[in-house]
Amino acid sequence: MGNFDERQWGISASAVRAVIFAWLTWRQSRSEISSRLRPWVGLDDFKYELDHTGKPHLYVKLLNSGPLPALNAHLIVEVKPCVKEDPDEVIVSARSEKFEKKALMPSEPGHYTILLKPYPQVQTWIDAERNLSIDGTFTYALGKVKYESKFAAELWFAKPRRPDGSLKTNWRNVYAT
Repeated sequence: MGNFDERQWGISASAVRAVIFAWLTWRQSRSEISSRLRPWVGLDDFKYELDHTGKPHLYVKLLNSGPLPALNAHLIVEVKPCVKEDPDEVIVSARSEKFEKKALMPSEPGHYTILLKPYPQVQTWIDAERNLSIDGTFTYALGKVKYESKFAAELWFAKPRRPDGSLKTNWRNVYAT
């Protein structure tokens, strides 16, 4: 009878270990699937350009590098000088919002043009050759789950232009959730 009890305890302990291992594996797999099987949208290109009439605009190219589509796109871009000219200067950011109902499919770029003409303060900053800071937030969804990506960029008006005449810029993806 003693051997039977030891075997029964051994089998029970093995069964408990198997259940715990299966639960941990399921939990880790679910976490990996939710972090991989989703849209991942980030900044792929950023430029300051003049259109054919000489009006300035920002060109923002976002790319969905995830395996699933990004829905209900909402892009917010804020432009302001990188630094204050004096401590008492009040800076009001120029803010632009773009909404889209179409899906941004995997590997598909989303092209956004932000016109700067509606924001006269931006042209004043450009004319004064002030470097500009751009903060971008892109929200999107897949079903009921919402995601957000942020990027930052700088337009260097105070620096000499490149040999081709284009403005020097610096941009990066900040984070994606």
